[in-house]
Amino acid sequence: MLQAMRASAKYIWLIIVVLFVGGFLLAQTSGLLGRAPVTSTTAVASVNGEDILATSWYQASQNLEQQATRESNQSISLDERQRIQDQAFDQLVTDALLRQEYKRRRITVSDDEILQAARYSPPPQLMQSPDLQTDGQFDPAKYQRFLTSPLAQQQGLLLQLEKYYRTEIPKEKLFDQVVSGAGRTPTTRPRSHSSPLARIEYPTPRCA
Repeated sequence: MLQAMRASAKYIWLIIVVLFVGGFLLAQTSGLLGRAPVTSTTAVASVNGEDILATSWYQASQNLEQQATRESNQSISLDERQRIQDQAFDQLVTDALLRQEYKRRRITVSDDEILQAARYSPPPQLMQSPDLQTDGQFDPAKYQRFLTSPLAQQQGLLLQLEKYYRTEIPKEKLFDQVVSGAGRTPTTRPRSHSSPLARIEYPTPRCA
């Protein structure tokens, strides 16, 4: 009988765990714990009236966490995860500010601008690739051949370049407008652009 009780005990504990986890998840998603349920339209912040959705924040955090895991080849700590979440949030706020400033200044980027930049202004990470260098120096001829190679298409390089330049070219134009308006000659670009007049609201707490 004692053996039978021991055998059945593990099933009882399994049922208890399932009920506890299920009840906790239900309370979390239904808002019974005093917190609004997180949905696809839940905003973690509002930047000048533009909502930053929780789903966008979670996805950005996940992408950065996966990148950090690949680079370090080990799992990240809780402190590192919090730093990554803060970094993802700050980036989303910066992106929102930039979009608003581009719209206000009517800054756009054309397909031809992207094509020219991809051909003649490769990103720094590509210029540092040993496969595209000759005698330790970036080789434009190798880069041009690589752009038109089947390998570049297989690796999705062209799509990556398009995404990169659609982000970077407007930043360049914005920087040029800012320094030109200040009567200075552009020298080096800042790491990011933000407006001191931006209004950021936090309608719901940011939690890990």
